[in-house]
Amino acid sequence: MSDLIDEPPPKKGRQTSASADKKTKAKFSKATKAPAAAAKDLDTNEAEIKRLQGWLVKCGIRKLWHRELASYDSPKAKIKHLKDMLKDAGMDGRYSVEKAKAIKEQRELAADLEAVTEGAKKWGHEDDEGEGKADDSDAASAAEARPKRRPAAASRLVDFGDSGEDSD
Repeated sequence: MSDLIDEPPPKKGRQTSASADKKTKAKFSKATKAPAAAAKDLDTNEAEIKRLQGWLVKCGIRKLWHRELASYDSPKAKIKHLKDMLKDAGMDGRYSVEKAKAIKEQRELAADLEAVTEGAKKWGHEDDEGEGKADDSDAASAAEARPKRRPAAASRLVDFGDSGEDSD
């Protein structure tokens, strides 16, 4: 029988913290400070845009933001547009969660009211008093407005096997 002896792999030495610091410092020292400042400014503008979008969502305004902001080139213009949207929604002064909830409830109530009025127009119940009585002239005009009911096409084409004869 043959015996195989596996030797353990050699341990790799740890890097000292001083040599690791030199490598990271070399990477960061190559970058110039001017683009870093511009990137920081861009990050702050992007953060401001995201924050304003969050406030708009809290107010119940949901949009496809990439389409909404596509026409604006600079981040400053995007921020101005979002602030104007918040002002139009009713968020003035310091932004707060309470104001946002009130605006959202108001918008939802307005949307529900709009849906009810649309339904009333569709079904012809625009009576504000809710009497439920209709004049004969109103009923006649409603009947004229609706097309006459046609017999179902399926009833003319279905053959049940009866030729009209009773064969009991």
